[in-house]
Amino acid sequence: MNRLRANRNLVFMLFLSIFWYVHYFVANSENTLNPNGNSFVEWPLLFDLIITLPLIYYFLFKPTLKQLAIKSLILLSLGIFIGAFVIPESSQQIWPYLTQLRYLVIVVFVLFELSLIFSLLHIIKSSANIESNIEQNIASFVKNKLKPHNLV
Repeated sequence: MNRLRANRNLVFMLFLSIFWYVHYFVANSENTLNPNGNSFVEWPLLFDLIITLPLIYYFLFKPTLKQLAIKSLILLSLGIFIGAFVIPESSQQIWPYLTQLRYLVIVVFVLFELSLIFSLLHIIKSSANIESNIEQNIASFVKNKLKPHNLV
């Protein structure tokens, strides 16, 4: 069990790789789940993105609820991006609407990055005005503001 905890990132990536392989295999080959070899329903992939992957992540890493929500949204956005390539266009019914959410995710990330840049610029400006150590002020900002929220 200790060995599993030590390699939990590797285990999670293994689960993620198996997850994508199975969905890609089912979508692009002729089998009992996909008799024609070219049709694929979206709901199993969406179910796995919303339920299965966050549960696996929770059981492996035991994150707080906030961390789990953030990681689940990241997994969901990554899954929607990859799902646009895995699911054939003829079978995509919900997916085109979900892929439009990528613009919202990009806006959120850009706003977050801009807020970090402006916070750091404010720290540098205020440190220069009072002639204190800029590096220590930036380090304390990272330690006090970003580290508790696991943003670093």
